[in-house]
Amino acid sequence: MATKTLGTGGDYATFTAAIADIATWDILNVITAGIYTESAALPAISKSVKFVNLSGGQVTVRTPLGQHIGSISGGSVGTPVVVEWTGDFVHEIRKPGSGGTEYHWLLAGTAGADNKLVFEGCTFTSDYTTGLTQAVYQQSGKSHEFRNCTMTGVYDCLVTVGTSGICNTSVIDGLTISGSTKSIVHGNTSTDLFGSFDHRRIAGKVTNTPYINGNQASGTSVTTSGLLATSRLWGMDDTTTARFGAGTIAVEKCVFSGSRAYGFECRGNLSTGTTFRDCEFGGFSSEAVMVTLSPLTNLVDYCGASNGCPALSNSAGSVGTHCLTSDPLFADYAGHDYHLLAGSPRIDAGTACIATVDPDGTTIPAGTAPDIGAFEYPAAPPPPPPPLAVEIDGVIRHLTTMDGGSIVSGIQAEIIPTVGDGPLNCIRRML
Repeated sequence: MATKTLGTGGDYATFTAAIADIATWDILNVITAGIYTESAALPAISKSVKFVNLSGGQVTVRTPLGQHIGSISGGSVGTPVVVEWTGDFVHEIRKPGSGGTEYHWLLAGTAGADNKLVFEGCTFTSDYTTGLTQAVYQQSGKSHEFRNCTMTGVYDCLVTVGTSGICNTSVIDGLTISGSTKSIVHGNTSTDLFGSFDHRRIAGKVTNTPYINGNQASGTSVTTSGLLATSRLWGMDDTTTARFGAGTIAVEKCVFSGSRAYGFECRGNLSTGTTFRDCEFGGFSSEAVMVTLSPLTNLVDYCGASNGCPALSNSAGSVGTHCLTSDPLFADYAGHDYHLLAGSPRIDAGTACIATVDPDGTTIPAGTAPDIGAFEYPAAPPPPPPPLAVEIDGVIRHLTTMDGGSIVSGIQAEIIPTVGDGPLNCIRRML
């Protein structure tokens, strides 16, 4: 493993040259900010490497019109290819006059190799307007991580999982959608969509649903477990929605807003491991969660419906006894500011959840119990400490505060405490 540099005075001038030369587990530090215009899509990366932006500014990777950024290949069972991008990188694709490849990265490789792409602090930007763009097109049996990333433009999804495939592990911790996307993960499989997923702090316009599987009969299913938490998704207006399938799936401390009939669908013979907790649903014209076939006991509990959404579910037997339909008192519902105002009935109205911090970094719970919705109402600051006072000539004089504040000017004395547990009240002499 070696550390190489890219930029002015560095080992390489382009990403293309760097990828052709670096070895497995090398670290490539980019030391010069700016736009790196490559002559073609980057060569396929078949070795584990890490790209780090140390330039102090933004680094844009730009390929020719109609070209994707790059691809992952190779790997083997037990020795996957892991490619990491850390820092303020912009992965930019641009539309040609017609046609073009509408994904930034192709995550491929040997069958059985759990190859992985990891992005931290990166931005994906596209000027395509077809609504077909994806940040990553991922083949079956691969994994990805996105932490504190941004999508800018009109997208179909963040990740497409290829035909008849499963995403082994999906981690999203911080995703800002600047523009719109139809979904977050779009699968095309008749089996489980995920091995597992852990998605938190997603915010933006999602016009369809966070997850859609090409075969909705199986729904969005997981082999082990799934979590969607502390997220705010609005603009859920299109008729396509998520049908949660098999496996343990927890949806908690989120706000979902849209104008279609319902936000999500669950089936009595399929979604037995799904739960909604501490979530707020706004705008859906019929209900938050539509249940077909038999009821799912306590499917939805400790949740709220408001701003035109009349009910938590069409299935009374699927709703717990701790749900609310009053006004949550959001700071600005129309402007997508879902912070709670003082006096909100959602404060301390939730139940224990997996997430430990909200999108602002506030500890969950901030009060006696979690709040319903993505954000915790901040706890009141502790009262100031009481002042330390002594008696001088029968008059209480304030000298200093218990937290070490300044002595009041003009009062100076040598103080001797009373022996025992009595108050501090003996003045030897004035100085």
